[in-house]
Amino acid sequence: ADASFSNTQEPKPVSCGAAPEREKATTHSASYTYLQKSLYTCLEGYSTDGVASGPKTFEIECQADGTYEGLPGCLPVECGNVEVPEHTEQVEDDAGGVFASLVFGQHATFQCMPGWSTDGILGSNMLRGNVVCQADGSLSYPPECINQDDCASPENSCAPDGECKDADSPTGEHVDDFTCECHSGFAHNVSEAGVHYCYNVPD
Repeated sequence: ADASFSNTQEPKPVSCGAAPEREKATTHSASYTYLQKSLYTCLEGYSTDGVASGPKTFEIECQADGTYEGLPGCLPVECGNVEVPEHTEQVEDDAGGVFASLVFGQHATFQCMPGWSTDGILGSNMLRGNVVCQADGSLSYPPECINQDDCASPENSCAPDGECKDADSPTGEHVDDFTCECHSGFAHNVSEAGVHYCYNVPD
């Protein structure tokens, strides 16, 4: 009789299959077996604890039951509370959100108060700006709001008998946001059309 030998198979380690996707992190697309670890790297603006200086990598390990164990992913970096820029009020952002504190990927939208704009030009539509949470955990602020120059308008007829004075605290009502400082012997008046001028005061 022929001597036959049965093939003895080495026991194979448990396979966990391909490394799974993790939130806001990347890894090599490879399969792992029991006790092997897959290294993940957080995307820019993310860390394992949401702190800008926090860990940017983590490992998950293949378990005896064929599953992976480890962190679910990376968290957005926290930038903290937003300071309301001077002469603005917060409004809804383009997605309808209003945030008092920001994490990476978020922004807060602010609008200049009436009589103010980011370019200081009367009638300007440059009124809004975003405070943006950066990947390094810092906040980026928009250009500040500037008092619009109400003197740069056809309604300013203060000269030659006076000088136009723009209001320090504008209301957004153009006719009320500037005045004439008239020379001696002249007084300030406003016409029905809203024109500011200086007129000669009779002696």
